[in-house]
Amino acid sequence: MPSTPAPLRQPVYSPAEAPRHPLALKFRISERMIRRAIQTNRLRYARPGGLRVLIAAEDLEAWITGDGTPLGGERG
Repeated sequence: MPSTPAPLRQPVYSPAEAPRHPLALKFRISERMIRRAIQTNRLRYARPGGLRVLIAAEDLEAWITGDGTPLGGERG
């Protein structure tokens, strides 16, 4: 029987950690889905230092809900 990963709530996620976001767990979003959204520029991300990909929680939530803006409103 497969175990479900525990929810992970933090301000920034890597593509491997993003499926553990509470909304991603609810909608069964996989790492592959997140990586594909990054490749097709449907999900905003940052690449600090040019190597690691990081996704802000607001951007992940906006992508999952299909809204163009983060759930908390405008970024300031």
